[in-house]
Amino acid sequence: MRTRIFQIVQIAQKDDRASHLYDIFLVAVAFASIVPLMFHVDRLPGAWQFAFTALDFVTVYILFFDYLLRWITHDIKEDRRGDWKAFVKYPFTATALIDLAAILPSLGVLPASFMFLRALRVVRIMRYSRRLAVIVNTFASERRTLTLSLVLVGLYVFMVALLMFCNEPNTFDTFIDALYWAAVTLTTIGYGDLTPTTETGKIIVIAASIVGILVIALPAGIITGSFLDQLRQIGEDRERYFEANSFAHMHALSGFKATPASIRVYFQKNPRVGKYLVYMAAFTLLDCALYGAMSLLGFPVWLDTTGTALAAFALEPAAGFIVGFVHSLILALVNGNAGNLLFYGECAVVVLIYGVFLRAWRAKLGTFRAAICAVLVIAVLQSAISLALSDMLAYGVITTPFEIAYENYFTGIGMPQAGAHIIATFIDRVLDATAVLVLVAAMHSAARFLHLPNAGR
Repeated sequence: MRTRIFQIVQIAQKDDRASHLYDIFLVAVAFASIVPLMFHVDRLPGAWQFAFTALDFVTVYILFFDYLLRWITHDIKEDRRGDWKAFVKYPFTATALIDLAAILPSLGVLPASFMFLRALRVVRIMRYSRRLAVIVNTFASERRTLTLSLVLVGLYVFMVALLMFCNEPNTFDTFIDALYWAAVTLTTIGYGDLTPTTETGKIIVIAASIVGILVIALPAGIITGSFLDQLRQIGEDRERYFEANSFAHMHALSGFKATPASIRVYFQKNPRVGKYLVYMAAFTLLDCALYGAMSLLGFPVWLDTTGTALAAFALEPAAGFIVGFVHSLILALVNGNAGNLLFYGECAVVVLIYGVFLRAWRAKLGTFRAAICAVLVIAVLQSAISLALSDMLAYGVITTPFEIAYENYFTGIGMPQAGAHIIATFIDRVLDATAVLVLVAAMHSAARFLHLPNAGR
């Protein structure tokens, strides 16, 4: 399943319809996600506010899900399947950093002044458009030369600003004013709000402007020459050029019609895909139902990762990631808070333990010891995530009723506030993980009855 996910999100071959559709879908989502930026949402009527808020929630979840899919398949892209170093490397790649910066403003972890970062989501189209790939490759191929030329431009602007600041003390109150004037003058913008008043200053401006035309034009000449080289390379070998630059293809979907008949034929040829979708939908509904039951009945434990754990354990880890993601998206829409996406990290911990490590632990330690290890590891990791997120989103205040009760108990017996805070969170996660493990074990026989692929392991 991971291999197929990689083919869809990373490669768009000419005959891969699913990958083409995915590329087009993500481009549409990226553009839709910046629509709320074009309006003052807080000034709109209530219905429009809800619509734009829901649009932001849905699009940020989809973009974050794409981020995760690329992360869990990065080892395949690096041709280092299963190598943990490939997974560690991905968050620090340029595309991953841009994707994350574009998502974070919608999650409530950055001030409102950083909302402009959402515009970075449009950068995603660079991955899917051949024409834009040419421009990107132009800058990439000349990055060292451009860096040197930009350094030269910066030094020249700095030098001119320094000369004017020293010779025009009455015109420029600060050196920043002189830098601003030098930048807008040497780029021929010239707002006219600051002008030299001395003869020496005017002579400096004349000389600086003549030389500045040559210096400022230097990067433009480099870019133009490289762009022509890229176009020439395309003309010599069109297909090899785009394959070498590793940009996804975006070919026309001529001849493809997503009719009920074609979809039925596809599932007949790939029956396992249909089964997986049915099971994943059932596990998602299970998580939602358990969340609703726990909210209404006020139980001391949260069981809404049970479906996620079952999907990871009975199907495969990728299925668990998808189930947890869809459940998290539904909660965000219901609660009206995109910050719920951050707690998806707790679902990811459950997926890794149930889908990757639990089987190995059972073989080495036995079922009982493996279960204890699973509960402890899940509790520790989820506690760390929860504490970090409570600091970011709730300023360090515990918000769930039973965590508050646990914390009040420990502070009542004389424990420091910080220690009580940590222990209360850990106890809450231990109880949650234990209850989920018991429920998964109880449902395991049903999974065998349904003949799920890995239910008997």
